[in-house]
Parts: sequence; C-alpha cells; structure tokens
Amino acid sequence: MDEVRRRVEQETLGHRGRADDPLYRVRNILHRVAGELTERPWARLVDSLERGDIGDKVFVAQQCYQQVRSAFDTYLAYYAVAVMCA
Repeated sequence: MDEVRRRVEQETLGHRGRADDPLYRVRNILHRVAGELTERPWARLVDSLERGDIGDKVFVAQQCYQQVRSAFDTYLAYYAVAVMCA
C-alpha cells in the first residue's frame, strides 16, 4: 500500500512524501483497521483520498490491505483456539 501511495504521489505531484501532501498526511491512518477509526480520522482519510488519489489507486490498495489484514486476524484467532483446545 505504501508503494502505491508513493507512486501516486510521484505521478500526480512530481515528488513523494512531503508534509503538506494529502496522501502523505494520512499514511498512518491507512494502516489502521478501518472499522476502528473514529469520526475524525475517517473524515481526514476520506478528504485526503478525494484530494490526492486520482484514479482511486490508493483506495483500492487500502481495501486490499484491509481484506488481507482481516484474513490474517481470522487465521490467528482460529490458530489460537486450535492450540488452546489441543
């Protein structure tokens, strides 16, 4: 996801990762669990994606990241139960 964010910044702005860039400002929010975001970070994320994510590439990468993270958490929970019950 970070690589996609950097690539989009490079394509749209001609540089990557400066403090006033919309996508750079929310790089840590992109890594959080979407379901646990409060209203303020969620609003910042949506605003930054609308302003800086031309073509929705970062949005798609973030959605994939959330699905992988969810699958991994589900696997860990299943594994933990299997170990405890053994």
